Amino acid sequence: MRGNRRLAFVSTLFAAALAVGGPAAAKDKLTFTYNTDPSHDAAVWAIANGKVKSDILDIELKPLNIPAAQQAMATKQFDVYENGLLALEYAAAQGLQMKMIGIELRYQPAPVGFGIWVKKDSPIKTVQDLKGKKIAVGGLRSTVLTVIRLAMQKKYGVNVALDGGDFNFVQVPGPGMLPALQTGRVDAAALSHIQSWQARKGEDYRMLINSGEDLKEVFGFRVITTVLMGYKDRVEANPKLYREFLRMLKESSDYVKKNPKEVFTALAAKAKIDPAFFEDWFANYSEIPISISDQDIQTINRIWEMARQIGMSKNPGDVRDWIWEGAIRE
Repeated sequence: MRGNRRLAFVSTLFAAALAVGGPAAAKDKLTFTYNTDPSHDAAVWAIANGKVKSDILDIELKPLNIPAAQQAMATKQFDVYENGLLALEYAAAQGLQMKMIGIELRYQPAPVGFGIWVKKDSPIKTVQDLKGKKIAVGGLRSTVLTVIRLAMQKKYGVNVALDGGDFNFVQVPGPGMLPALQTGRVDAAALSHIQSWQARKGEDYRMLINSGEDLKEVFGFRVITTVLMGYKDRVEANPKLYREFLRMLKESSDYVKKNPKEVFTALAAKAKIDPAFFEDWFANYSEIPISISDQDIQTINRIWEMARQIGMSKNPGDVRDWIWEGAIRE
């Protein structure tokens, strides 16, 4: 009898606990790798610092450069990737079924600082002078280099083929770009976001090819270079989690617009750079919308077609076929 009363008492306590919500259920987790640049840290700052939360999902953040992210995608190390636009087709060629779930980088019409840089005292003064010279780039098959090459081809009439073209494009890890240029191991470099800003503020380098202005002239629209993508089977098996992921990421990106001083000051202190970099980047270089517009779709299809003309794409089809139905649309 006493045992029965004890069991009834415990059952009553358990029922009471359930009535007031009970113990918190463990959250699901999605892993997200994004480009390792301070500007991209801004877009996830609100998530990393608890300003944007979820009752059902934790997001584990991991910055990686784009070539490393492509390697990680092949071995399925993460759930969501920021990757170059062309990587969707590359992944399919490797047998990976991916879905595009959002837009990461939507450049300003003429992104300031985007282009090819040389040392200030370099004898290279024109595009013609650059022929046969070494140009450091972050990735030979990257979307960023592809749009630079397309702009060079259309604007200057040069041969931008990776093999047998007018230029010797060499892949150099991001942190090694400026040292390689400074020591003469390369003759020019397509600098990263933070590096181009530093070059603009210093006196050691000058821009030889203003690809930002060339993009505006050649493309006539805001170029998309990186997108968000996830594995088709994972996305379709857990649509609720991926919708929550996009909600959080969109809210975090929007947080920067509403609270720029808070975010930029914190990131500048951590990265030991001037907060003005972030102000300049978001005003003059790019935005991180997460959502997808009809114009984005037209832009991507046109970039794919132009990339096909220089051998960087084969037959990606229409981007609408790659977009996940749960993506946030504008």
